Amino acid sequence: MRMSTLNGPSSTADPGRLPRLATSASMAVALILIAMKGAAWAITDSLSLLTSLADSLFDVFASAINFLAVRYAMKPPDDDHRFGHTSAEDIAALAQSAFIAGSAAFISIQAVGRLVSPEPIYASPISIVLMVVSLVLTTALVIFQQLVVRKTNSSVVKADALHYVTDILTTLAVLAALALTWWKEWPWIDPALALLISAYVFLSSWNVGKAGFDHLMNKEMSDEQRKLIETIICGHAEVKGVHDMKTRHAGPKAFIQFHLELDGNMTLFRAHEISEELEAELLKHFPTADIIIHEDPGELYDR
Repeated sequence: MRMSTLNGPSSTADPGRLPRLATSASMAVALILIAMKGAAWAITDSLSLLTSLADSLFDVFASAINFLAVRYAMKPPDDDHRFGHTSAEDIAALAQSAFIAGSAAFISIQAVGRLVSPEPIYASPISIVLMVVSLVLTTALVIFQQLVVRKTNSSVVKADALHYVTDILTTLAVLAALALTWWKEWPWIDPALALLISAYVFLSSWNVGKAGFDHLMNKEMSDEQRKLIETIICGHAEVKGVHDMKTRHAGPKAFIQFHLELDGNMTLFRAHEISEELEAELLKHFPTADIIIHEDPGELYDR
């Protein structure tokens, strides 16, 4: 049995640089958004704006957790953690989902109260400008986070990006509530939009939490990913088959192990070369993977 010593293309530079930069940017944007939304809420008394402000307050706390989790997850393996520390990202994602769900529940209670007893909100040019600026900042952050996710597959950054997508939708809903209340004088539109946003936020929290939980429970990769791995392995001309394949994720890192069926008369050197070739090919598709390959005589498994 052999273990991969390759780290993939991303290892040529610091693999934690982009996630660290993304979490730092997230904290900075969250603090700016709190200041702007707090000022806008003080002016308008909008419940949907309070929804957005509460979400940004949770963003700061979640971003602080993510900031620390990413730095801990990027620590190299040690004697006590031979598989590394990347599961810290999944723990942070799971915790973040609980905070997101809590904010959704809080806003839902407030929204129901406002629906029963509607209160006017006040749209002002200053509050609208503040919300538009926050929308631009958040959109820029999400675009950057999505780029980082594509390059690193960081579960923490992915959860944070989803959080800020929710913030974008919340901001759009706030602007709609301010506009409709001013134009049509519908005081119920503000709490109604807040309820819709809360429902979406709760759904987002479920998706974030489920992904983190699945990783912590060592759930297998998706059927599509496993099929791709099998196709790559069995596509090698000298491979007779593959069995006992096991896969899982821990944060952004994938773990792949399998038994490789080869000609029993093949030299050990050639078996090693084939394993190296397959490993290199798999790392093209799963650049952060830790790969373990056990070579078996294919004649033992003739079907």
